[in-house]
Amino acid sequence: MATEILIVGAGPTGLTMACQLLKLGVNFRIIDKQKVCARESRAFAIQAKSMEIFQNLGLSTEFLKVTRSDIDFAFFINGKKQVEVNFDGSPPNK
Repeated sequence: MATEILIVGAGPTGLTMACQLLKLGVNFRIIDKQKVCARESRAFAIQAKSMEIFQNLGLSTEFLKVTRSDIDFAFFINGKKQVEVNFDGSPPNK
């Protein structure tokens, strides 16, 4: 008897589930309300747990090859800079 699994939503949780099922050789179908897939990430950081999951899936090495950690950014509220963040260890620009 074939296992039938429907994953509703191709966001981070649905895609992670799909990766796990694929790794285990389980058949599934994934559906999402969006008509086209996203071509970029809307995240500016990643949680440690996400990296742990990537390691378990065997994706962490490739993921680190295509990520960037040299981008500084600032948060603004009503046009006023609230905080500036950088990842190279230098103090933020004033």
